[in-house]
Amino acid sequence: RVQAAVFRGVGTFEYEAPDSVERYQLHKFTGEDSLNHQFESACFVFNVELDNLPDTLSLARGEIDKDVWNRYWDAYDDAFEYVKVYLANMLIPDLIVDRPGYDFYADFDLKDVGHLVFFESLSRDDHYSLLRLTRKAGSKIYDVLGGYSESDDLVSQRGVHAIDVTSYEIESVIEHNGEMICNCRIIYNPLRWGDEFLYFNWYKDNEVISILDSNGDTLEYIGQKHEDGFGVKLAEPLELGKPDHIDVRFKNKSLENIWGVYYVKEQAYWYPQYDLNDRATYRLVFDCPKNYQVLSCGTQVESKVEDKRRISRWVLDYPVDFVSFNIGDFDSEEVNVENLPPVISYLSKHIPHQEIALYLAATEGTLSSADMIGQVAADVTNSLAFYSSILGPCPFDTIRATEIPFSHGQGTPGLLLLSWATYQTESLSGSDVMFRAHEVSHLWWGNVVGWESYRDYWIMEALADYCGFWFYQMSSKNDKNCDKILESFRKDVISGGAAKSIGSRAGPPIIGSRLSSSDSDDYHVIVYEKGAYIFHMIRYMLHDYKTGSDDAFAAFLKDIVDTYGGKVITTRGLQSLLEKHVGAEMGWFFDQWVYGTEIPEYNFSYDSEVREDGKYAVVCHVKEEKVSDNFQMVVPITVLFEDDRYIHFKLWIDQPEADIDLPALPFEPKRIVFNTYDAVLCKVNYK
Repeated sequence: RVQAAVFRGVGTFEYEAPDSVERYQLHKFTGEDSLNHQFESACFVFNVELDNLPDTLSLARGEIDKDVWNRYWDAYDDAFEYVKVYLANMLIPDLIVDRPGYDFYADFDLKDVGHLVFFESLSRDDHYSLLRLTRKAGSKIYDVLGGYSESDDLVSQRGVHAIDVTSYEIESVIEHNGEMICNCRIIYNPLRWGDEFLYFNWYKDNEVISILDSNGDTLEYIGQKHEDGFGVKLAEPLELGKPDHIDVRFKNKSLENIWGVYYVKEQAYWYPQYDLNDRATYRLVFDCPKNYQVLSCGTQVESKVEDKRRISRWVLDYPVDFVSFNIGDFDSEEVNVENLPPVISYLSKHIPHQEIALYLAATEGTLSSADMIGQVAADVTNSLAFYSSILGPCPFDTIRATEIPFSHGQGTPGLLLLSWATYQTESLSGSDVMFRAHEVSHLWWGNVVGWESYRDYWIMEALADYCGFWFYQMSSKNDKNCDKILESFRKDVISGGAAKSIGSRAGPPIIGSRLSSSDSDDYHVIVYEKGAYIFHMIRYMLHDYKTGSDDAFAAFLKDIVDTYGGKVITTRGLQSLLEKHVGAEMGWFFDQWVYGTEIPEYNFSYDSEVREDGKYAVVCHVKEEKVSDNFQMVVPITVLFEDDRYIHFKLWIDQPEADIDLPALPFEPKRIVFNTYDAVLCKVNYK
């Protein structure tokens, strides 16, 4: 059947953004609020039924013009090189079963706009996407000009997945030269009748050696070099209710030689995964040279040395999205606290800590701590205790914190992969404590509670970042540092962080990964820092200003875990849960902070005069700028009196300018603090 078409002539592309978020993004990239432009050629690749496609039954086979083929192959190559979509693997499944599929891909150029792709796919987070392909600094990239899915049309509810993976059994052999051969058994339950094609994601440089079905017969697979996955043609159609498995033997090419040891640079996709949010249990075996040690997610059930090889076995019966591991030769320190899982901190013997310490001392004046392995173990244990008291028990029986030779961290199920830098020095700013606590909190945010799509992932990183801040605030009692941290967040969001950052102008947290684009690089600023500040604002909306208690905020976080543990949360689900705890509609808050980009600036002053009864009448003057006229927020203030006495109030500000009368005060105000605890992400000017 027809699955591609090349058009030459005059066509028109019209696009209206579906909501305010997408209108903002379209205007940011194109300067236009909608598109209505002509194109002179287009290439369409599809497996959906098209009612308005000309009847092809009467068409005859014949020689195709070379220019037509070139137009097709240019679009085909660009799909892979820019968008990482291998069109062959998009088309094959539905050709095999001879039924319409779920994908439509159009490639065309609009004058004054650029090289665009319109992509319809039920398997992607956005059902519909509008992309612009560009070259920048020698790289082929794309920007998302628009994305949309029908109301409540969640990825997990579209019914496009053919299987549910229930378990992985992976046996890996690792050599001194970094060669890693894996046998991966993928056990699954079919979700649909008749499908004969499965697609798995993994690290782009991995290589398939063989794929066998449960009868031991060789299966055909299809993939392109440097593709982020591969397709498998099954020997028999799937049967609903009949569990099955396939065995994939492959070369894992994600190990990288750093300081003489091969480390895992692809920590989430080193093995084939059907879907990242498809929770499964794991059985893992690692066979490596005896002078190496593998640290993995799960419970270590065996470790032995045979014939100069170290063999370890790991079991993870708590269903999770993915697993990771680390390899090396480590010193370790274990901390055991009653009612907590044991915590083991691992320091790599191969990372040249002394040489790095001398270099940092000479170039930056930074001194390394004498017992970083113990410091990391203590911070992990203390933050684990803090979170467990709020969120409930951690489901993993041992927590391993291990050093990696990279600048980032990752909190995988029971295994914390921590940057070498946090094992090297202890920052006086509190950043190292926050970093470790951030990764510990991912044991809950991301491993216990999952996320629905890229539009909801901000919740995971925002919660992890804010929980890291909260732990540091509660454990250090260093108010000055905490104020500096919030001030840093605020400045980055309002004005931009690093060189390629434009702050809040890049877009709202809800667009997630799209915040890194050719226009700016603001993923970290908006998802982590603004996201963390959103939960800071929620905390102080729930805060008891009389007792100073955050019990209501803690109960809200605990409810997230109880409601969505072992499941995925959406942004709308988070809003509903918050409304339950606040006891009021919170759409206005999410519209402004999660779906919006505005940051208010307040000009504050007050007048005070004594009344006849000796009490004081106070009028607060508040002017709100740089936001829409309907912007609203609850802002706490603190009236300070002599002798360290004070009283808190909450002001509801919902208009550009207002005079607000406070209740009669028993003493003359010494000063009034606007935005107590920096409870609102804003700029304040005192007049």
